[in-house]
Amino acid sequence: MPLKREIALRAIVAGMVLALAGLIGIQWHLLRQAMALKEQAFRRNVSAALNTVAQKMEAGEAYRDVIGMALAVPPPGAKSHFSMEEVLTSHDSLPEHSGPRLARKGRTVVTVTTSSSGPGSQAMMSGLVALPLRSEGNRILYTVLSPQHVRLQLYDLASGRDTVIVDTFKTPGVYEVRADRRVPQGGGDFFYRYTADSSQFYLRLGGAQDRASVSVSGGGKRELVNRVVDRLIVAEQQPIERRVKPTVLDSLLTSSLRDAGIPLPFNRAVYSRQDSALTLLSPGAAQGELRSSDLRARLFPTDLLSPRNDLVVYFPGQQSFLFSQIVPQLGAAALFTLIIVLSFIYAVRTIMAQTRLARLMIDFINNMTHEFKTPISTVSLAVEAIGRPDVIGQPDRVLRYNNVIRDENARMRLQVERILQMAVLERGEYEMNLLPVDVHDLIRRASAGVALQAEHRGGRLELFLDARDHLIRADAVHLTNILNNLLDNANKYSPESPRIAVSTRNADGRLMITVKDNGIGIAEGHLPRVFDKFYRVPTGNRHDVKGFGLGLSYVKLMTEAMGGTVTITSVMGRGTSVGVGFPVV
Repeated sequence: MPLKREIALRAIVAGMVLALAGLIGIQWHLLRQAMALKEQAFRRNVSAALNTVAQKMEAGEAYRDVIGMALAVPPPGAKSHFSMEEVLTSHDSLPEHSGPRLARKGRTVVTVTTSSSGPGSQAMMSGLVALPLRSEGNRILYTVLSPQHVRLQLYDLASGRDTVIVDTFKTPGVYEVRADRRVPQGGGDFFYRYTADSSQFYLRLGGAQDRASVSVSGGGKRELVNRVVDRLIVAEQQPIERRVKPTVLDSLLTSSLRDAGIPLPFNRAVYSRQDSALTLLSPGAAQGELRSSDLRARLFPTDLLSPRNDLVVYFPGQQSFLFSQIVPQLGAAALFTLIIVLSFIYAVRTIMAQTRLARLMIDFINNMTHEFKTPISTVSLAVEAIGRPDVIGQPDRVLRYNNVIRDENARMRLQVERILQMAVLERGEYEMNLLPVDVHDLIRRASAGVALQAEHRGGRLELFLDARDHLIRADAVHLTNILNNLLDNANKYSPESPRIAVSTRNADGRLMITVKDNGIGIAEGHLPRVFDKFYRVPTGNRHDVKGFGLGLSYVKLMTEAMGGTVTITSVMGRGTSVGVGFPVV
């Protein structure tokens, strides 16, 4: 191959390798970017969920204080007297005397006397009236005494959720809605607030008892707001463990993270900026990871006086979760990259194979030209001699020259036949005549001619036919050709005084035939290719040893066609050993 073509081929292969490496690098960079984007989205979603939890915690505390004050403290100047058939206990956190009580036997009746504390106005109301808001089993009943706009709301104190059930104009009558008696997330109670004109009524549903309702007038609302603000300021000074219930916190975190698309187990804690302490730790939480985690949000962000407390979370399975998000992209990238790599390998191997084939074909043509050059020259000389006047009259000389022409012509025809025969054999266009054959008999006949050549060069050929079972099913013609090729190579590639040994033995139900010589040997790097068509070992291309590189290729092809195997071992300068094995009959 010319030098320029060799350099161009190397440049093409180097460019393909560089392009493949660049493509893999780009794929890796894109996957890292996708992972980074997934992590950013994960952090945003977690931060949003934590902020939602903080807002719900703060709203829940405000709702509890507002409704607790409404139930626990009557407005200034108001006098209340309650007459009930049955009195139920009030909330444990309220004073024993505070708040009205709700009876649940039949119809609840309350006597209420209320006076407004507003200047210039006083309203007196007394008598026996039905409570406007009450519960009966799984129903909430509310009474409308006159045409007016009414509003009924449901509060979940644990989560701070506010749901409007009724908000419309109603005519006088008794109306009902279905009561929600589920246990709220994180514990706690449900409150129903019924607003009619300037009055509000509250009904608490929780546990096994329904607790009292109360009405608040307009003047009392202002006082109630002031009291609630005072109570919230006092609540800021309480330890965070009293303001936050772990069950409520876990419930809100779980629901908020699930809504954000993060259904992962988590560790949580409250981190105090004042003393760097961790409180409200999850059971078995990793404190080091929680302290270093940047997934946090401030609890009760509107507090004015309390030290800052951060809600901190840590996800043990965060990396696995993020990795699972890019598995489709990773799988597609790996698949396409694998296809490209395999295509690249196939292309390079094809190029190299074509290059080797081109080199072998050039060598084959050179060898074939040399093989044909000698007989053509000999024939040309013989023809020229026959045409000379001094020769044409001598029949003996003409006959001798004619025999030379015939022999050289037969030699060229034999070479052509060998080439054509290999093409036919490679296409599989041959028939094997498999019959029982005595291998020892074929070896003795095939080695007779080579033995004479070896003795003529001062060497010898020895037979060690030790196999007991030497009958195999084979094609006698092809097996003879195999033996001839092996013996011919052993003789050609041996120095002066060649020593050739042919041995047979039985092993594992097979007959092993080995042809060993003391020739020049074959380098280890060339051994895997000596059975390729047209391939000739470079060190063997001596001027006195010619050939087409078809001998061992034929040996391998025919041996395998008859169900046999071929092996070769060689040491440079010490000789080569070729073995063929066939199943015995």
